[in-house]
Amino acid sequence: MSRTSVVPDLIDSLIALCTASMDCTVSDTWPVDMNSGPRILFGVEDLDGERARGASSRQSWPHASKVSRDEEGEIYGAIWVTSGVESAKDARDAAYGLSGTLESLLRADVTVGVPAVLWTSYSPDWYTPYRLADGFGVACAVYFSISYKARL
Repeated sequence: MSRTSVVPDLIDSLIALCTASMDCTVSDTWPVDMNSGPRILFGVEDLDGERARGASSRQSWPHASKVSRDEEGEIYGAIWVTSGVESAKDARDAAYGLSGTLESLLRADVTVGVPAVLWTSYSPDWYTPYRLADGFGVACAVYFSISYKARL
């Protein structure tokens, strides 16, 4: 585990958890091709932004001895679903279905197996529909954040 921050370990654990438990492609940031299948992307705050944040964190010294630090922050991500047809509802329902599964996984293990993490909390932040070019149909993204608190 990185002693500077839990962010790298937390992202690695989230990717491993979703890869093992969910029926979709799981990516560490943007993949090369996003036109097929449902995906969960970690480290992506905004699919349209060129310099969007992947995570943020803040640290404080909780004790006078400075032996340990408290860290809190957010891991950003996106759920991307393409429908292949003209139905925005199908894409939206599938994306929110994956969102619910991810939330259930985090409720089942609030530390995501990272020893320094005290808790995580999932929040679907916003939904964006997309019309794809060249007859690929519609897609949607559900952007989310996973808040956490850790003791380093």
